[in-house]
Parts: sequence; structure tokens; C-alpha cells
Amino acid sequence: MDKFKDYGYSNAPQGSPVLDCAMAYCECKLKDVFPAGDQELIVGEVVNAKLINDITPLTFVWGDYF
Repeated sequence: MDKFKDYGYSNAPQGSPVLDCAMAYCECKLKDVFPAGDQELIVGEVVNAKLINDITPLTFVWGDYF
């Protein structure tokens, strides 16, 4: 089942897929990985970012969406 079959997309400069309906995107390159108990904290450096659609973002505050 392809959940994204009805959505257009393009590739960002580093090749990441970006949905046409996205508000913005950022692409990162891996800078470091730190152990954090039984997990890992991954730190990235933003190498590309762009505002695609200047729209009001969906915001979640106090248990509700605005």
C-alpha cells in the first residue's frame, strides 16, 4: 500500500524527497552520534533549507490543534 501515491513530490538538492504540499524542508548531514542509555542521540548539520509554501502551520497546544 503506497500512502503517498496521490501526492506529488520533488527532490531537494541532496536528494531527499519533499512533498509538494509541504510547508518547508531542511536537509541535514550527520555530524555526530552520542550514546544515550539504550538509545542514540543523532546530531545533524543543516545543509539545505527552504520555505516552499508560506502558510499557517498546524500547531498543537494544550491538547488541541490550532
